[in-house]
Amino acid sequence: DVVISVMAPEALRVERAMQRDGASREQVVARIKAQMSDDERAQRSTYAIINIDIEELREDVEQLHRRLCYDSKATESRYNG
Repeated sequence: DVVISVMAPEALRVERAMQRDGASREQVVARIKAQMSDDERAQRSTYAIINIDIEELREDVEQLHRRLCYDSKATESRYNG
């Protein structure tokens, strides 16, 4: 099993959530502070993808998808070959 986290700088997350939810800065910051810290999330993740730019995000997700598919096929062939 793998754990994949998609992360962004806090300031960007705050701005996005305010726009998306119509929430105040204080409400969004309180929600973020109630969640697992970025450091803890990264430590618990097998892979972390940074979400700043949508095009870079797409490229990173596609690259990780290819890697996981390749790893899955390699593992499958070891056990079934």
